[in-house]
Amino acid sequence: MSRPRPSSQRSRRPRAAAPAPSSAPRAEPADAARIARSAAVVALVALVPGLWAGWRAFWFLTDDAHIAFRYVAQAVLGHGYVWNPAPFAPVEGYTSFLFVALLEVVWRLTGMTPPECANGILLLCAYATLALGLRIGLALRLPPRLVPWRLPLLALALVATVTNRTFLAWTSSGLETALFNALVTAWIAAHFVTSQGSRRWLLALSSTAALAALTRPDGLLLVAATVAIFAAVFARRGRLPRRDLVAMTPLLAVVAHVAWRRAFYGQWLPNTYYAKVAAPWPAAGARYLLSFVLEYAVWAWIALAVAVAVRHRAALREPARIVAALREAAARRGSLGAVTVPATLAAYTAYYVLVVGGDHFEYRVLSVLVLPLWLSFVWLLGRLDASPRAAAAALVAAALASYPVPWTHWSLTHALASRDDTYLLTARVAPHFPALLRPYAEAFDELQSWLILRYVCVRHQEHAVFHRSLERDLANVRAPGPAADPLPVAIVRAPGVASWKLPTVNVLDPFGLNDAVVAHTPLRSRVQRYLAHDREAPPGYLECFRANVFLTRRGALVQPRAVPLTAAEVRRCETAAWPVPPDPPRAPARREGAWTLLPDELPASPTRDGIDRAQRLAAQVFGHWERAEMLRVPGVELLPAGTAVQVVERRWLGGRTRVRVRGRDGSWWVFAEGVDGSAQ
Repeated sequence: MSRPRPSSQRSRRPRAAAPAPSSAPRAEPADAARIARSAAVVALVALVPGLWAGWRAFWFLTDDAHIAFRYVAQAVLGHGYVWNPAPFAPVEGYTSFLFVALLEVVWRLTGMTPPECANGILLLCAYATLALGLRIGLALRLPPRLVPWRLPLLALALVATVTNRTFLAWTSSGLETALFNALVTAWIAAHFVTSQGSRRWLLALSSTAALAALTRPDGLLLVAATVAIFAAVFARRGRLPRRDLVAMTPLLAVVAHVAWRRAFYGQWLPNTYYAKVAAPWPAAGARYLLSFVLEYAVWAWIALAVAVAVRHRAALREPARIVAALREAAARRGSLGAVTVPATLAAYTAYYVLVVGGDHFEYRVLSVLVLPLWLSFVWLLGRLDASPRAAAAALVAAALASYPVPWTHWSLTHALASRDDTYLLTARVAPHFPALLRPYAEAFDELQSWLILRYVCVRHQEHAVFHRSLERDLANVRAPGPAADPLPVAIVRAPGVASWKLPTVNVLDPFGLNDAVVAHTPLRSRVQRYLAHDREAPPGYLECFRANVFLTRRGALVQPRAVPLTAAEVRRCETAAWPVPPDPPRAPARREGAWTLLPDELPASPTRDGIDRAQRLAAQVFGHWERAEMLRVPGVELLPAGTAVQVVERRWLGGRTRVRVRGRDGSWWVFAEGVDGSAQ
């Protein structure tokens, strides 16, 4: 007799009673994916009012934006894109040709001036950036098990983008940043949403690259990358059909613009490049990038990228497989973008880190990376073959890690409204963190202190308050009539708002952003650099124009010249061989303990102990010991807070104290604790 099969035995056993149905039946994976997609749709719809609310909360204009506005005003007046009309030589003090042209068109068609319409245009650009980001995300190649969860993951990435403080800050400002970011995002989208190798693909790449280059000179990197892509396509095919060559014609607009710049302004690059990039400054650029990494927890993205590299390390070790993968990428839709986009963005970041030294504004040049970082986070999770739950958890954790530092800083500074409270604005976030996380926050605080002291990464709230203070102080300023003086001249150290209010006055910019002579004057040696403020006019240059317009809270005062300024005199001032500014005098050798005297212009921390020590050292140097006597020494003055040379308390200097005094010869000296006299 054969033994009954086990299955038969199991079939004869009484079945266990079915469990009682629960009030909320457990969703199957497919049901969970549908629920997540529905929630994602709600989140994506909520991004529309969410971005508008963020734009309203961070809405501000910068003084620098009014520089571009002045160029628009000069064009409307019939002078073209010039800072001062003839007989002054034209100078390109703006870096946003396309944005300036767009503002001019809007002004002429609608009557809305640049300050009235600029931020509205930038908001539309921010919406376009999000829409393009969604389109890119829908085209990303993901493993099969993440495909049903694509929309929820994208929703998380876009929510993280819209809640990013830097992204929100640069949806306004009056600068061209949001337009440039939208065009870069469009260039990235062209890699993924069009058929790779097609004529439409080539046209989309060349068009977006050309528009980005016309918006900012940084876009020339996109042009170079696009030309390299065309070369790769040509090499793979062995020929480039005439119709494909037609797809490259938008790049001719960049060539034409550069040729026009050279013919009209006499320079291959904007004047601002020569004024700002005095010398490579990687020490500042590295801190600028590291501050961004700490503030927004970009280390989470770096860790994920490293994990992916480790997972695929076998393929990375074999050059033949890498070459094969690149050839496959050149033939498969969207895959080439996985190579060219990161390489281009890395080159863009390296330029600002290694050459420029970051940027004067709060992460302005890095704002273009916010959306690509979050989208690539989703892509990297796919390359790591993460499960849907793990991928969603990783995205949520990375987003939550990116909130504490920037939003704590915002809570401490967003209500500050006076210039005194926001000058060289820093806010120590470390005291507001738990003890376990305080070292992390302290590292961020130290980076911010170092940077902002050197005019790098100046926070958006300081620029917002500074603009409002200028608008208030210059509320009564009106351009003088043509009968007052045929060639009125004013010297303005913060030329944005003032130059916008005085379109018929010739404004001289001492820092050289709008002056070719100052921008090309060699630097004098300095103990400390200041980003975009290193240049200074050569001795006698500004005086050559005999400025006769002076700004006060009562308005613009015009003092008639005994001898009128002539066009020939203006040309002579602009073409003369001016001497290089002399180096500052060397510091006296006397010291008191760890204190030394440095010739520079550093903000100060007037703690009681610091001022006492500085006064004693000044007394040693200048021959007086008593505090009262020192304060009465002719030509030596310790200035209190609120004067033209501000003695500013900055507790974030970590205990070091700097105090500025004026020497007998008019030079400024700095008393510094813990400084050996070498460059900072």
